Amino acid sequence: MACCLEGQAPPPLAPGTPATPAPQTTETRPSSLYGPWSAEIFYWLTSTSPALRGGAAATGFENLNYPGNGKYTPGVSLSFPVSKTGMLNFSGFITKGSTSTTAAQALTLFGTSYASGDLVTANYTVRNLKLSLQDLFFPFPRKEGQRWRVKTLWEVQYASIITNLNAPLAPTTDSSGNAVVNTANGTRSIVYPTFGLAGEYHFTRNLVFQANGSGFTVPHHAAIGDAEGSLGYRFGAVELVVGDRYFHFKTSTKNAEYFKTTLTGAYAGLRFYPSMISVPCPFCRKTTASTTADTSSAPANENTVSTPRRDNAGPTTYVHRVSGGATLSVLGLNLVPSAKSTVNTTSTVTTDYNTTGASSRIGYGVTAQVAVTDHFAVSAEGLLRRMGYQFMTTVTTSKQSVVNGVVTTTTTSTNTHEDTRARLIDVPAVVRYYNRGRHEPGTRWFVEGGSAWRRADSIRTSVSSTDASGNLSCCTDTPAQPAHGSVFGVVGGAGVLLIDAVGIRIVPEVQYTRWMNPIFQAFTTNTQRNQVAAGFSITF
Repeated sequence: MACCLEGQAPPPLAPGTPATPAPQTTETRPSSLYGPWSAEIFYWLTSTSPALRGGAAATGFENLNYPGNGKYTPGVSLSFPVSKTGMLNFSGFITKGSTSTTAAQALTLFGTSYASGDLVTANYTVRNLKLSLQDLFFPFPRKEGQRWRVKTLWEVQYASIITNLNAPLAPTTDSSGNAVVNTANGTRSIVYPTFGLAGEYHFTRNLVFQANGSGFTVPHHAAIGDAEGSLGYRFGAVELVVGDRYFHFKTSTKNAEYFKTTLTGAYAGLRFYPSMISVPCPFCRKTTASTTADTSSAPANENTVSTPRRDNAGPTTYVHRVSGGATLSVLGLNLVPSAKSTVNTTSTVTTDYNTTGASSRIGYGVTAQVAVTDHFAVSAEGLLRRMGYQFMTTVTTSKQSVVNGVVTTTTTSTNTHEDTRARLIDVPAVVRYYNRGRHEPGTRWFVEGGSAWRRADSIRTSVSSTDASGNLSCCTDTPAQPAHGSVFGVVGGAGVLLIDAVGIRIVPEVQYTRWMNPIFQAFTTNTQRNQVAAGFSITF
């Protein structure tokens, strides 16, 4: 029954009776589905084989395959939350490659004619830019703690390929002494909207699997599509991402020439959350909280770190005395840079030297560290790298003759093509200084310095030559002799040691090495002596 009649005040409470608090309404607003803005750098181990085809406006046979694989592909990605269920992502990559093939029949490529049997060399550059909006599709409305999600993708993509073609062994003049054009340049691009779906599954708070695919095509015109599967593990403000990617595009078939290009391969990346990174201050005074402070009011789900407790087993150790694991190293500069040089041997003889690098920028191996004191440690790595180059020597001879009172210049050339591949073993050893002791919790940065040793082995060489009459001689397989079989270098660098809750250590770092001597050194072929490398290690 009611406590009182309408319009009457409630009776006073009996002495000692606690007052009943007024009911309160609280509004719980779900947090954003995504974290703060982030930036990712990735390195894609691409397998690339473009194909040039004749389109609807072709006037001749214009089909040419680009055999072999291009260089590996770097890329970047930026992500920004735009709503509680939406994320805007901007990404892009660029890859380059070079190849050579023999024309099976007469070709007309971008307005330049090539005869059957001509050796055709090609350089190409592939670019892609993508703006993507991903929004939650299921479950909707969103559920807190949902492990798996499906999202829609609404995108705009730009892709292009630029190519340069040349027939280096073809005659440069015709029978009348007129210059013959043997080079061609072409560009094809596409801008299309793409649509797709993405899914993700969160195994734990830090471990997530993601897969997505999108594409769009107009029949008998152009097409573009990509797909990706990845596994990411997050360490505070840094996330390690590994996975596999697929990308394909075809430019408009209505042109005289169009390209079909596919890139596939595994990749690895690092995603950073800048708003969550705290920069350590080595000049700030450290303070400790009072041991009598009352921490009972701390939230149950708040991660707190206490001072390492000493017991019979000693203090808590955050950096092991001995640790080891796997490491990945990506070079910022080519092992053998491309270079050209022309030497006028005599007034009628000119020699051209042309070196094209064909090395992998990525190296891999093992790493180990021994902590000597609380702040100093000794670290060593063993890295395997693949290097290579193509070296072409062209000797051009000019001869003048008088025919019916007219001076005619006849030019002949001979060519030698060398293709060399080798394996490099790098062993850097450094002393590291950490800003935190082994028994102090938290992320720590370090600086390092030391020396490195490099050795070249498994050298393989193929040499072919073409005489003045165009006769090809192939192939000599005597290995090229390096100028120095092994060299030493000086190393300096810096990095960060990140420790996960389960004890996995992630070590991103940057190293600079100055090699005392080059491995290969002849004419325009010189091994890079200044080495800048970004390393990424997982240790236990």
